[in-house]
Amino acid sequence: MTNFNTLGPIMGVVGVLYLVPSFVAVVRQRPNMHTIFGVNLLLGWTVIGWIAALLWALAGREHDRGRPSLWSTSGRKPCPSCGHSLHKNARRCRYCGYTITAKNT
Repeated sequence: MTNFNTLGPIMGVVGVLYLVPSFVAVVRQRPNMHTIFGVNLLLGWTVIGWIAALLWALAGREHDRGRPSLWSTSGRKPCPSCGHSLHKNARRCRYCGYTITAKNT
């Protein structure tokens, strides 16, 4: 007779190891983390698919959500309402719709 008391923990460990590329993508805040999860979920059962998803999750830089990139900082200013980077002569934020007046610049 098979011992089913050890099957549950073993399947849990295998499940966590199977999703390691997705966890790495989320922790590293990859901008394409949903695609990496899809590749991991659909092709992870092949060893090549799992390795490809892991390398994709580890490659490149993290997604910078709060910091503007260096090339976009010249001639730009933050929106007083939402903080997105706007052109220095912008009158309205295209992200939140905030109207910029001379008083709040």
